[in-house]
Amino acid sequence: MQKVPWVEQFQIDPGDVMVLYRTRFGAVGAGLPSGDEGGTVGIEDGWIVIDGMHREFGSVVLSPSSFTEHRLTVGSRAWALWPLVAGRTPVTIAVSRPPIGLVAAWTIAHAGPLGRAAAEAGPEPAMGTMEGN
Repeated sequence: MQKVPWVEQFQIDPGDVMVLYRTRFGAVGAGLPSGDEGGTVGIEDGWIVIDGMHREFGSVVLSPSSFTEHRLTVGSRAWALWPLVAGRTPVTIAVSRPPIGLVAAWTIAHAGPLGRAAAEAGPEPAMGTMEGN
């Protein structure tokens, strides 16, 4: 098994639909995208990139662990998901627009774990750190 860096980029379209518009990964092989998903395939800084995709999702389900090192990045902020879920998987990511008071209360209640998750997220994986090369 090879541990390959993989980044998927989504945007939020009207109607709160998550749209996968770009993916980058560090190798080719079984189970990895090939370009049949739409978009343009190219190479950027050692990454294989599929850009210009348009795949719509109501939600995305992940099973974060310290092995997979899933991160959620919004703008310039990043959070490591594996310390937040601590084995409570799967995790569903979806767009939601709760009242601001509810968001503030949740954020205050989870400030410690969010801060630790942000610290553990660290930088985006670099191509030189892949295992199995």
